Amino acid sequence: MYGFKSQKELAFGQISITSCLCFLAFCFLTNVAMAKSSYQFSIDASASKINYEHFGKGDDYSVSVSAYLTPVLLDGSVPYEVAPFFKRVARLTIKTDKQNNSDLRVIVNGNILSDSDFGKTQIEIHLADKAISYWLSANYTHNAESNFKFRSGVKAYGNNFNSFQLKPGWFLADNFSIYGLYNNEKQEATQKDQFAYGLGFMGLYDVDQLGFVGYEFNYKKSKVAIPAIAVVNGTPRNIGIVNYVRDEWIAKLSYFPNVKTEFGVAFTYFDSEASSSDGILTHLKANYFITNNFKLGLNYSKRRVNNFFYSPTATAGLGYDSYSIDLSYRF
Repeated sequence: MYGFKSQKELAFGQISITSCLCFLAFCFLTNVAMAKSSYQFSIDASASKINYEHFGKGDDYSVSVSAYLTPVLLDGSVPYEVAPFFKRVARLTIKTDKQNNSDLRVIVNGNILSDSDFGKTQIEIHLADKAISYWLSANYTHNAESNFKFRSGVKAYGNNFNSFQLKPGWFLADNFSIYGLYNNEKQEATQKDQFAYGLGFMGLYDVDQLGFVGYEFNYKKSKVAIPAIAVVNGTPRNIGIVNYVRDEWIAKLSYFPNVKTEFGVAFTYFDSEASSSDGILTHLKANYFITNNFKLGLNYSKRRVNNFFYSPTATAGLGYDSYSIDLSYRF
């Protein structure tokens, strides 16, 4: 459900993001000559520019910190980017994300949305050990209040919603694992649980002198309940609940010519019969470890949606092109 806020703008995440970026740069400049063959902590930062299909643009910034239970050894047996997973090292990760959008011109139940912003915080625990073949990841995401500004001058906000994801996995071989997926999300606007479940597999193949090939495939089915919004006398109001089922297929392929370099491509296809919405997301990435401690990543994503579908953040149902740069410091 939507409500009104004062004109005061939220500055969620901006100070922490700036501070972490400065710290990341400082650590790199002062420790670049102290490359190690292992690490136990990492700081990651990302900045993205988004151009929505037809109209609108956005910026997305994120920062995450990770701590590993035991040192991640960089011995050259697997690529650096996937070493924590295939070496089965347990970790704790905390991530914060902030997105701002403008010039959207999205029609939401009779009113034109022009600007929006939202933030989220994630906590993820990955449990694994070299001595056993089973692993488990648990992720909790808190999606902070979304703020909306309409061309009519109306300002509104969306309620918080939280999600919990559980991913149990099993290594059938040293570099091959299958896994299951369960996700539960509850929005304060609906007070109803929304479920998703799926299966997948991922692996890494050593092609000797040619490097490594990584691959992943998964399928997920979601049962979603979303609020139906109508504008009554200039005020967005919740008028009921719409339920639909959504199918999603994801395929990923990466090539590592050496342990420090990765070129990857991923395709996500989604389909929802109830909302007559389907589309595809294509993602390209390139990662390079300048030193054993410092990684630079470049990403490009292109998403096309055949029919707009409503989402709690209003922009998740739009097509877009995005460009991003990632920095990672590990110590």
